[in-house]
Amino acid sequence: MSEQNTTTSRETQHCTDAPTDVTTPDDKDKIDQSAKRGWFEGAVKKTLNIPSGYVKVAVLVLRWHEDIDDYAAGHTTERLKDLFSGRLGYSYKEVKLGTQKNPQNTLRTAISNHIDEHDGPNNLLIVFYTGHGLVQLTRGKTKTQKDRFFATAYWNTAEEPFLEKSTEADVLAILDCCFASNAHKGQSNERRTYELLAACGKDDTTPGPGTNSFTNAFIQTIEKLLDQDSCGSFTTTKLLDEMNGRQPRPKLLNRLHKDDNRHVHLARLDESYAKENERRFQERPPEKANLKLRFSLEKPDASRDQLEKLGENLPRAFDAAGIPLRWIEWVKMEQRDPVQIFRHAVKHVTRNQRNQRHRSNPEMVHQQEASPDTRKRTRAEASSLPASKRRV
Repeated sequence: MSEQNTTTSRETQHCTDAPTDVTTPDDKDKIDQSAKRGWFEGAVKKTLNIPSGYVKVAVLVLRWHEDIDDYAAGHTTERLKDLFSGRLGYSYKEVKLGTQKNPQNTLRTAISNHIDEHDGPNNLLIVFYTGHGLVQLTRGKTKTQKDRFFATAYWNTAEEPFLEKSTEADVLAILDCCFASNAHKGQSNERRTYELLAACGKDDTTPGPGTNSFTNAFIQTIEKLLDQDSCGSFTTTKLLDEMNGRQPRPKLLNRLHKDDNRHVHLARLDESYAKENERRFQERPPEKANLKLRFSLEKPDASRDQLEKLGENLPRAFDAAGIPLRWIEWVKMEQRDPVQIFRHAVKHVTRNQRNQRHRSNPEMVHQQEASPDTRKRTRAEASSLPASKRRV
């Protein structure tokens, strides 16, 4: 999406604004960081017996009404329902935008009701738009005599409730259209996640609904990941990585503008398991303090096995120290800049060589130790020197 108020043809959609806080399938470092975080925190949760996943996941699907949708037959909303409600066990609702009522009001009301009905600190809200548009969600037609309103609704206005501090749930917005970041600034201090997965970004085009659509590729990728993973769980960055071969490449935006490597986690939600999770979340003690440490490592990377063992043993260290621990959060694993490493190595070698010369020539060391007293002049001596020899 861009901030231009223009419509597009039904075949393709075009974006022009430069996105920020974006992850693409090429961002291997971000995807790697997300995987490391999952390995470490998964082990921590297992050791501390912390619930994994969400208590509730609710999906809201938005599309234009069949009467005004050029490609109504091309939508895959039935497959979306089978995926979200059937395979994943999520709450599912579909809302159609029309022109007899103001579509902007319909969109805003649908999102507000979605938050009102399903918000919670351990919940996930998903909004999936399958349609067409730039900064607008538009059907690509001009207004006719029977239309009371233009078929246009603005996402950057409708998403505002997701950005507010009062919203507690994690949010995943999925737009089967292009989207470029706009001027919204989220609450960076929030301990929650709001991600937006767009079919494409700046200066790209994406097919309309149908076999080649982003929605179809999204469904196929989710089904593939569910079949591959015995636990049936994965992050949005894993989803993005699996869609690496798709053209144009989708974009994952952090709408709260945070750099904490937190991502939405998708998994099959069993009703009985969700109720047990809710009970365990309610029984957890509140956080009263936090401790920040920085570990300096000798090697630039760590394997999955190493990180999982670290996640298992760190809680035990707190237990041995008699410090009650409720959670350990992965922040980031950073590698030193190669240039800085080289400079440090040169400095280290130079210092060692100088020390070696001093050890092999004791007289030089003696002279250097004596030099401050023999070379230094008193102020009176300096004042008696010719002007040319005085220090300025």
